[in-house]
Amino acid sequence: MWLAKQKSRQTRRAYRLDVGHFMRALDITSTDMLRQVDHRAVIAWERMQREQEGAAPSTVRRRLS
Repeated sequence: MWLAKQKSRQTRRAYRLDVGHFMRALDITSTDMLRQVDHRAVIAWERMQREQEGAAPSTVRRRLS
């Protein structure tokens, strides 16, 4: 629902891809699992992007937004 409120089609696409990346990286397969995510999972995802993927800081920041 929050994604539909974004006016820019490119922003909606980027956010959709970023949420998908988060879910795949942490093996989240349902909306119920996604609702149970806590800050530790987000920190683990951030670290994974930097250390394992070598993601650029700007990419990590955008994904976290």
